[in-house]
Amino acid sequence: MVTTNGTSYRIAGLHGGPLEDRPALASLDATHLLVGFSVGTDPTGSGVYNLPRLRYAVIDTAPGAPAPTVVPLDALDDVLTSDNTVAQLSPSLTTGNEGPCVYRPS
Repeated sequence: MVTTNGTSYRIAGLHGGPLEDRPALASLDATHLLVGFSVGTDPTGSGVYNLPRLRYAVIDTAPGAPAPTVVPLDALDDVLTSDNTVAQLSPSLTTGNEGPCVYRPS
């Protein structure tokens, strides 16, 4: 959940990531926020969603805006992108030219 200016925006339908992991938030412009967060995934089909992977969503704070769409945040590295058993933790966002996100793989 993201709260700004007294309004809360909920990103629903996901399995939560680790309790100790916190989302990252960056302002894109006056009405758009970028939020990066980890979700629990189950790449082996075991029924246990305990492998964190990163996702992001753009939240539009304008009145009547649609709910945010969640998008996987894959690494630019072919090895980490193709191996869905590598955990992704601790997102950090920036809106500068150096790239939108860094995280800690494990």
